Formats: sequence, structure tokens, C-alpha cells
Amino acid sequence: MKGKSIIGLMVIALSLTNAAYADFTFYSSTNDCKNVSGDWKGSGTASHWLIECAYQGSGTISELDREGGFKLDVEAHKLSGSSLCPQHTKHSLTGACVNGVVLVKTEYGNLSGYFSTDSGNSNGTLTVAPGIDVDVAIQFQRHGK
Repeated sequence: MKGKSIIGLMVIALSLTNAAYADFTFYSSTNDCKNVSGDWKGSGTASHWLIECAYQGSGTISELDREGGFKLDVEAHKLSGSSLCPQHTKHSLTGACVNGVVLVKTEYGNLSGYFSTDSGNSNGTLTVAPGIDVDVAIQFQRHGK
């Protein structure tokens, strides 16, 4: 039972929104940051061994400041997966965009990906505890598209 609880906590930590507690790195196809701000929606999975949770979520990236810094508000709802995964999660984060690279700092690692004006994707492996890695994949698009 203790092992299931640990796995559950890992999956919970990596729901679409909670995955935002990792370092996300997104690369703009235009090599600038003008397309970063705005409303985004997407879906993704967090998986570890036999557990996989699917989420649908949305987020808003504020206008960038002079240094490329921004605020990010994200929210996600579980579509399917283990009962150990949260049904809903919401977070406010900060990040930066420099030369087309977006970075949202968190404590578990990083996800890398690409985005254009209207869509993008990212994936990676996050270390949620020593020796425990979770694979995360996210596809997103501009909200309203």
C-alpha cells in the first residue's frame, strides 16, 4: 500500500498543471518571444510504470516585461487515469522568454518543446523523487483556435 501511495503522489505531482512545477522549456519557431503571451489550451499525460493520467487544461501567459519575464496561470482537469490523480488542479507560476526560449522554473526538471503562433508540443522526463522518473507529454494550441 505504501508503494502505491508513493506512485500516486508522483502521478499527482505530474498532472498537466502540476507538471508545471518542473522547468518547462519551449522553443519558438520564429526565434522571438512575440507569440508567447495569451491564452493557451492543451492536453497531456503523465506516466510512470503502469500508471498513466490524462489531463485537459488551459493557461494564460501575461505580457512579457523588459527582461522577458511573465506570469502564468494554469488549470487542469483529469480526463482519465488512476484515482490517485487529482481531479482538478490550479497554479500561478512565473517564467521568462529569451530569444524564443520559454522557461517556467519548477523543482522537478524540465520539459522541452516547440510552439508556433497557434500550436505546439513538449515532452520530457521529470524526476519527482530520487530514482523516480515520470514521462510527461503535452500538446497545446492557442485558445480559440
